[in-house]
Amino acid sequence: MRPSDVLEPGSAYVFKLGPLGEGPERASAYIALTADGPPVLPVVARGDGSALAQLAPRLEGRRVQCEPRLGRAGARHGFTPGPVPEALVAVRAGLALSVLWEPGLTDPRPGLVASLLEAATALWENAPWREWTHDEPFSLHVEGGVRGEWEGCILGSGHLEYGFALYPEPGSVARVGALITQGREEVASLLDAVALTFEETPSWVRSAVRAATGLPRFPLPLQMTGGELSLLGPADLVLLTATARALADVSPQQREATGHASFEAIRLSVHVELPVPRYVRVCEDVGGEMLADAGLRGRPPHGPSVATSRVSEALLTFAQPLLAQLPGEVDEEALSEVLVFAMTAWNAVVLESVGEAPSAVAVARAQLERLPSQERAFLMPHFERLVRRKRRHFAEDLRVMQALEVYRRPGGDLAVRVMARWPREEEEPQPEAPA
Repeated sequence: MRPSDVLEPGSAYVFKLGPLGEGPERASAYIALTADGPPVLPVVARGDGSALAQLAPRLEGRRVQCEPRLGRAGARHGFTPGPVPEALVAVRAGLALSVLWEPGLTDPRPGLVASLLEAATALWENAPWREWTHDEPFSLHVEGGVRGEWEGCILGSGHLEYGFALYPEPGSVARVGALITQGREEVASLLDAVALTFEETPSWVRSAVRAATGLPRFPLPLQMTGGELSLLGPADLVLLTATARALADVSPQQREATGHASFEAIRLSVHVELPVPRYVRVCEDVGGEMLADAGLRGRPPHGPSVATSRVSEALLTFAQPLLAQLPGEVDEEALSEVLVFAMTAWNAVVLESVGEAPSAVAVARAQLERLPSQERAFLMPHFERLVRRKRRHFAEDLRVMQALEVYRRPGGDLAVRVMARWPREEEEPQPEAPA
């Protein structure tokens, strides 16, 4: 929707995006949308007063409204404070993404931003990372301006960044995984890739996108070339849009889908085919009393043996020495960090013991060794304790834990969802019935 569709003739609306950058010198972008033309050239300034003083002469003769937080500075120029018109919320979100995505402050290709945001919203709602993990590659067949066979992977398992990555060379996902296992992350980053991730910072972009779409995070397109971030062209954004639309339609029952996207002369069709999910959702929902028993309140559980318990229960029991040290009031982020750390130790022992990754414990230990000294000194003893605890008390439980989600129920209680698989040499069991 264009500003001219919602603003009265001869009027304008002014709002602020930012702060841009970091540090005490960071500034914000001040943008005016007019009823009868393109956005007025933005003003970048560190203060509302100086910014609106520069913007006001460009709006002379118009009836100007501004967002409420600019009301005091705008009153000096006759601006009237008022909420962002509902129909302009999406425009503001698109401009916020443009400021972040591109070096300029306005987007010369608003159709690209709007299409990718719409596709990303559908992808987030489908959340394929609940079913697939980053080490399960899927194939892409691309038709149109960009042709060929690509390979991709879903991001988001084990509380990693959400989204997907695409590689122009088949076999890249396995190569990246092998290099990371060997501790050669720098070499893995040299593989060319294009990706769409969901981010939380900067918060002003997240707020603008949330107001328009309800998304708790905003989409960020990325391209890596030779280990360096490189600029995305229109064809790259169209490819990400078509792929996001395809992945928004997949499920374990429907593992193939096609997405389409276009911009001007660029028209792409992307057909994705995903493998049967490797991981088994063995626990749909554990929370409330289980979390209380696990150490957030009270004592750890003493229920069924770990080998036959739900994977969420096993994780919470295993992590109990760390959970017992958490303060009484714990948020989702703090609990997730503890459980992901515990999962790292658990999985390293399992993968090493079954021969799937013979040096997994050593690799995890080496990664901790590369941390800053203070952080390393704090985490290393906990890691060694968890490794001993796994070998001594949980040796028979060979489930590989990933795809962790910590969330709040409607009543406010924390709850945990976990997915797991058996080692690749083992026959995969049937999913347990949800609690």
